[in-house]
Amino acid sequence: MNRVALATTSVAAAAVLAAGLSVTVGCPGDARAPRQVILILLDAARPDRFSCYGYGRPTTPEMDRLAEGGMVFRRHYAQASSTRQSIPSMLYSRYFCAPIFPNSRHVPYSAPWDLFRRPDDAQVSLPMAFEASGFTTVAISAHNWTGEDTPFAAEFVEAHDLSPGLEDRKYGYPRADYAVEYAIRWMREHQGEDFFLYLHLMDTHFPHFFEDDAASFFNEKTYDAAARFVEGGSPRNLQSRLTEDDRRWLDALYDGSMRYTDRHLGRLFQFLRDRGTLENTVVAITADHGENLMEGPGDPAEDGAAVLAHGGPWFERVARIPLILFAPQRLEPGAFPHFSEGVDVAPTLLALAGVDVPPGRTCDGVNLVEIVAGRRPPKSCVLKRRGVRTKTEKCLFDQTDKALLAEPAPEPGQLTGRLYDLVDDPEERENLFAQQPDRVRRLLELYRRHMAQGFARYRLARTERQPRSEFAIAAEYLRSDSPLRGFSSGAPPTGWSRTQQTRTSAVVAYRTNQPLVLQCAMPDGPYDMSVRLQGEAVLEVNGVKRLIRGKPDGMVSFGEIVVDDKRFRVNIQPSGDGLTAIYYVGFTPRGAAVVDEDARLRRLKTLGYVD
Repeated sequence: MNRVALATTSVAAAAVLAAGLSVTVGCPGDARAPRQVILILLDAARPDRFSCYGYGRPTTPEMDRLAEGGMVFRRHYAQASSTRQSIPSMLYSRYFCAPIFPNSRHVPYSAPWDLFRRPDDAQVSLPMAFEASGFTTVAISAHNWTGEDTPFAAEFVEAHDLSPGLEDRKYGYPRADYAVEYAIRWMREHQGEDFFLYLHLMDTHFPHFFEDDAASFFNEKTYDAAARFVEGGSPRNLQSRLTEDDRRWLDALYDGSMRYTDRHLGRLFQFLRDRGTLENTVVAITADHGENLMEGPGDPAEDGAAVLAHGGPWFERVARIPLILFAPQRLEPGAFPHFSEGVDVAPTLLALAGVDVPPGRTCDGVNLVEIVAGRRPPKSCVLKRRGVRTKTEKCLFDQTDKALLAEPAPEPGQLTGRLYDLVDDPEERENLFAQQPDRVRRLLELYRRHMAQGFARYRLARTERQPRSEFAIAAEYLRSDSPLRGFSSGAPPTGWSRTQQTRTSAVVAYRTNQPLVLQCAMPDGPYDMSVRLQGEAVLEVNGVKRLIRGKPDGMVSFGEIVVDDKRFRVNIQPSGDGLTAIYYVGFTPRGAAVVDEDARLRRLKTLGYVD
């Protein structure tokens, strides 16, 4: 019997900044009271837009009230700038971990070396650790990546994906009013049980619309927003700097979404107060990443869309996220000024609930209660895959994990990346990587010291089983012995457009006597294959040839193929004008979860994942 139940079906707290942090040691709450833990994730929420983090607008009065009795972690960092990487790191307390969300044949979310993975042998699962200690675990999520028989859903006793059939067509997801009400109903039905509730809200994620909450932060009556912004909050011209009025409008949109979310979370907190259980409930509020709102870094004329929305480099506005912990039976109110990370959430919540990490399991993160209590020193840095940040500097490497953690260590001259002095350049505008090799070497050594063991463990955790959902592989990650040419910026060949949909570069094949051969390791089995390309070419897989003409609005099906000997291989012979750009290849394993393609594409487009 499947253990996962899938259900188809939003004044700054100055006291929080007070000094004098302390910890109460002992079991949380009355021994007879149920142990209840709630982890609230606000997608794409920035800490500098919370009143309790010092923001001047009253965007979060309900969360501020909770924070007055809790602890605000002021320098908390996500392990990635995307949901797909940051949430697994948080739930598993791993810098390196297998994907848990479905992929899509329309978007190459993952490189091949991250697609075919399993949990490592010592990996802890936050929800499963709670379950092993007698908790009912449930995920209630407005994000559409949490259902469809995903590994994420399998971590919980119950997983309620609220998206199918219920998403707001305007927003692309169920809104906070519905998601919070759903969570309250669930808690009412399980009020006498030990439970761990994961609640994922999407209202702080793009798109943002000018509604009542946004209007309350924007008083200008004559501003013509339609001339500068498309519906959903994106500027019409991403290469144009924002005027002062443009900035106020965009800020009002985002702040309005924060205020809307906060108001509905206030209903959840009031439900707990009215029930008399809030003081015995552990509540954590965090995010998966932040958001760039056209402030930078970099010059919009150069970076374009990179300065709006998330993803991309681990700049401060997407790397730094909120963490508010409310556990009055264990933590005195205050503000924690030192580093903390997403990987620390799992061991900290387990400790606050009095649950041990299961025997034989390990966490890459630490129990933050130990640091707050002074029983272990504060962290000197925070980390992500291919990146490290100290108090004064940040280094982001372009090379793969395998190259960075190889023996012997690479020399700085063999590497490329970004190096920022965060004291002199807090906006991360001046890249010092090429000019300061000694600094790069020191930060690489720090990175290797912290990450080598985890990566070695990750490399061993491979699987030869077909994925459970469809996926795509960007052409740049398909190996070839043939000379290749790619473009990811600048001008593509004359008369061509550069697709934004893939968010990746193309591989360009020229008409020659020899076909271009692309290949990669892949689990054996049957797949339906499709391809996104520009131009036309004859593709050959396992002796089957088909002429494929690119379509401007999407992918083209090749048909069923069979991968054997653990390797996919495709020969590409350009035809027509002799020039073909290959963006990515999509695969649907036989037996993969059946999804509504139109609905999935609609959601992906609404949320900005595809154009």
